[in-house]
Amino acid sequence: MINAYNGHGPSWVLSIPRHSPQQKLKDLDELHRLSHKLFQGEAMTGLFKAIVTIELTIFLFSALTGTAALAQAPQPFNLEEDTGFYYTIQKGDTLWGLAQKFYNSNWDWPKIWEMNKNIKNPNWIYPGNRIRVYLKSSDQKPASPLPIPATAPAVSQATLPTPEKPAPVAAQFNYPVMDHTPFIKKKEIEADGIIIKEQEENIMIATDDIVYIRVLSELEEGGLYQIFSTEPMKRKFKGIVFKGVLHRINGTLKILEIKDGCATARVMSANQDIAVGDKIMAWYHRPKTFAVNDAPASIDGILIDAEKKDTMISDHQIAFINKGTNDQVAPGQVYSVLRPQKKMPDFPLNLGRLIVLAAEPESATVMILSSNRGLLPGDRVQ
Repeated sequence: MINAYNGHGPSWVLSIPRHSPQQKLKDLDELHRLSHKLFQGEAMTGLFKAIVTIELTIFLFSALTGTAALAQAPQPFNLEEDTGFYYTIQKGDTLWGLAQKFYNSNWDWPKIWEMNKNIKNPNWIYPGNRIRVYLKSSDQKPASPLPIPATAPAVSQATLPTPEKPAPVAAQFNYPVMDHTPFIKKKEIEADGIIIKEQEENIMIATDDIVYIRVLSELEEGGLYQIFSTEPMKRKFKGIVFKGVLHRINGTLKILEIKDGCATARVMSANQDIAVGDKIMAWYHRPKTFAVNDAPASIDGILIDAEKKDTMISDHQIAFINKGTNDQVAPGQVYSVLRPQKKMPDFPLNLGRLIVLAAEPESATVMILSSNRGLLPGDRVQ
């Protein structure tokens, strides 16, 4: 709220308490209305108008820049929203020490700080906070050491103890939309029901629509179920044949009523197109957060395809490989993507890296972390 003195003379006062961005915008509207009214008054002198104009300009600038700053304020890593690598600070941790533990080099600490702009002072990090981290690349350069406080006691090099090799620490990878992530199984999952009609007979089904389901197995009133569709997959790569069934998670629904072999349900969310004929199943639980292993045992796998079947597969896309739990593949493992060269088959091109999000017995769902050129179905995964 803006409080104004309405008398004559230079006793104009603006009181600007700290407000949310929404309240600041309301204040701006009120300020505009009030200033328009005052400038229409005959009692306003030229000097007073100039003073008011300056005051209004200062307020307008501070309000707008304050709103923008609040909107763009850096935030800590959020498990409900953020995808990527992170680490939870433990007692005794420093960015200097974590750089050594993660990347075998204290000099990498500024890159960690750069990724975590919510950390105001690199000397102060707090146990329990989550920070973003990264996979080390081969082109990193040394950085300056952390600034030493002026009050720190002087220590001669001769008195410093011999440093011990730090214990390894594991980053975590978070993928909050795992519940929507497709997967490949050898055979189709048995459905608990099939959507047979939308209440108003719409072709495409959206959130909050009421649908009718033919019950195929026992359902629970009030229960949440996932909506899925399937399609067969068959790929051939130089003598290797892969067969499976792709399962796409299209949304979720809640069972409202079950009667005479038919269920009424409300669609709670839709992350893909939902249509009559889609099936439902009990919640297919897969962990959203897992420890990262960037040096797993080598596999001789193949990149099968991308989720959206693009000709070229690029950074951050979801894809599939033909190795799974039967080959000790597990979430969090990081692999390289290679492509043999015709003239130098013993020296394949290193195209990028991927991380395993979820693993089935004979396949795994992965995310492309980085690539230096377009990846193709049939590229090797090791």
